[in-house]
Amino acid sequence: VEQPPPAAAVDDDDKGDYGDFDEYEDYDDEDDYNGGHASLHSALLNERSYSSGPKSSAAMSSVPSSKLNTSHRGANDVSKMEKMEASGSVRHQGRDDRATSEQVLDPRTRLILFKLLSNGFLNKIDGCLSTGKEANVYYASSPSGAEYAVKVYKTSILVFKDRDKYVSGEHRWRNGYCKSNPRKMVKVWAEKEMRNYKRLHDAGIPTPKPELLKNHVLVMEFLGSSGWPSPRIRDARLSDRRMREAYVQCALILRHMFLRANLVHGDFSEYNALWHEGRVYVIDVSQSVESDHPSALDFLRKDISNVNDFFKKSGKLQVMSTRQLFEFVTSTVIGSTEAAESEALDRIMAEVDEADEAFRGMTGDDRQRAEHQADVDEAVFMSQFLPRSLNQVNEAELERMAQGEREEDYVKAVAMLTGNKEAV
Repeated sequence: VEQPPPAAAVDDDDKGDYGDFDEYEDYDDEDDYNGGHASLHSALLNERSYSSGPKSSAAMSSVPSSKLNTSHRGANDVSKMEKMEASGSVRHQGRDDRATSEQVLDPRTRLILFKLLSNGFLNKIDGCLSTGKEANVYYASSPSGAEYAVKVYKTSILVFKDRDKYVSGEHRWRNGYCKSNPRKMVKVWAEKEMRNYKRLHDAGIPTPKPELLKNHVLVMEFLGSSGWPSPRIRDARLSDRRMREAYVQCALILRHMFLRANLVHGDFSEYNALWHEGRVYVIDVSQSVESDHPSALDFLRKDISNVNDFFKKSGKLQVMSTRQLFEFVTSTVIGSTEAAESEALDRIMAEVDEADEAFRGMTGDDRQRAEHQADVDEAVFMSQFLPRSLNQVNEAELERMAQGEREEDYVKAVAMLTGNKEAV
């Protein structure tokens, strides 16, 4: 049996074959990366030119175990690596294995799509329908003629990095998530969107029906016809009557999400709502949080502000104030039937019309003061702290509420938590 040459005799050119691994130290997906044991093996033997080949097993077995100075775990790794080398199953990953096109289509993603085609679930995948900060959406069809939207999340180039505020404090992420490995993080993020879609669909809220999730590839119902997707609300060019209908539907979607599905969208705007067959459909719910999330009411107020701003500026509508729409969305006093919700909306819109008529009858100075006061009230409401659980309300706050020293919105929020409908 030949003895391996001393460490000093190793050629520098052989070391270059392993130099690229330092660039991927953060990649820790054990299912997809098998190069770690080979690197450990070579380092233990202090020899890299004999890491493969027919003589490697004999050469390694000739080295006394006392010279390796390894623990039991290290010795087991060495033994396992010997068997892997003998079977020829060792492979090393390089830059090409993670190269992407269109920021999402790397070799692993292509393999998932090829499997969907080969097993007959899909028979065609066409061009890109839309691109976003977290994913690209592609058009696909099945052998039966059904149309699907295939959402592929970005794994190598993450534009949407501000995920922590949607995760911290939510019960579904109580065990944490992997921040260091983008692929693992995106996989869990895709699973979250799949579950949110299912919850919305089961609650009867207009949204694409989810069909299949495979790692970071989500297949769902396609909203459109003949390969052409339905437009977003901002691109739909709706008439005045349709615009009013869309505003009412958006208000109802926010209410039903909050009360029926116990979810807050977190990024609801004219960009994440489609106009399909005369109805508003909500999309992009990966960042949606539970209604008991510590920041749920902050996200809800922002969603409501986005809706009002769009329909006020682009739709030229007289919209509810953020406070009025917020109370409609979160109110447990209003009945859950369609008639009760319609009656409540009519009552609120009548108040809006009365305020608008009073505003039009004001002189220049009075109108300016009224506008300034409305802006101040809006800013105060948007920045005001509202408790989301009774753990956030201490005895001192209860005493202040009893003495009438707390704001009306704060008292209503506490009353809703206690189920006191009379106080609300």
